[in-house]
Amino acid sequence: MKPPKFLTSFPRSLTEVSHFKAAELKNFLLYYSLPCLFGILPMDQFNHFSLLVYAIYIFLQQNITAKDILQCRKFLLEFVINVPVMYGERYMTSNVHLLLHLADKVEDLGPLWCSSCFYFEDFNGQLRRLFHGTQHIETQIAFAAGVHQSLPKIAQSLKVGSCEQDLFEKMMTKNIQRTSENITEAVSVVGAFSCRPCTEEELGAIQNSVGNVKSVTFFKRLYLRQQIIHSVNYHASSRRNNSVIKLESGSFGQVQNFVKVIPVCACIRCNCRPVFMAFMREMDRADDILMEQQRCSDTNHMVPVRSPNGPLQAVLVQDISDVCICVNIEDNLSFLSAVPNRIEKE
Repeated sequence: MKPPKFLTSFPRSLTEVSHFKAAELKNFLLYYSLPCLFGILPMDQFNHFSLLVYAIYIFLQQNITAKDILQCRKFLLEFVINVPVMYGERYMTSNVHLLLHLADKVEDLGPLWCSSCFYFEDFNGQLRRLFHGTQHIETQIAFAAGVHQSLPKIAQSLKVGSCEQDLFEKMMTKNIQRTSENITEAVSVVGAFSCRPCTEEELGAIQNSVGNVKSVTFFKRLYLRQQIIHSVNYHASSRRNNSVIKLESGSFGQVQNFVKVIPVCACIRCNCRPVFMAFMREMDRADDILMEQQRCSDTNHMVPVRSPNGPLQAVLVQDISDVCICVNIEDNLSFLSAVPNRIEKE
């Protein structure tokens, strides 16, 4: 499995499940579990487990409706009731029972990410960097926290242009993704452009979208709403797959390349604005694979698709909605899913 770049943890073997961290368990539940268990669990158990996966995913969405909460309440109730039926009464633990209260908590407090404990675990990691050694830990933390809080005041006394001020700016500035050309406020080109002749298929795809063109230049990476999209021709990242996308129309595809197109204009003196497009091959849905699991067709969370095929299409980069997590099951079957929200960070 090759997760996208925004999932910082690589999936580990299930032989190490007892050592999984919380983020790994969450990723396994939301993105990997159903593809990995498909064809292994009996269908009745697979359908039963999917109730939990879908309910948690919906509760993590950025926007949740009253209808969503009612649906998830039914999913979790059915899941809890059938745990002793499927696996025996010994597995009807207090943690399983607590799932029945999730819908009430979402009604009271909002989506699950609003009351997530991941932020506090992150603060523990920051505290860990404030002391070195085992002696007088509380004094070390207090001293380091005091220095950190005093830095802005100390910075005001630094001489403009001095090496000290340069060091301070370097320490306090976050690394921002370098882009070579801005397309919109939220979309940018990453990396260098390259020139080569278009193939007949590429030229045909462009002409179907924008008509005749003056020039075409290629690039391999796109920065889209804080996510990086790679074309399949980008080989620098062999352990990541950022090339599978979902369009605003709801269809899915794999990006073959990105292009900057200067169209031909009827006006001789007019300098037409460039059009930025993605070459993609569509990935057809394979809902027939899960016909026995009707709930799978009711949600866009986990979508079974075939391998990319069909004619090359040229779509506007602004029409790309999400980067998808793609888990390949076999040569012609994959499961795709998108993150439930763009607020919670791993």
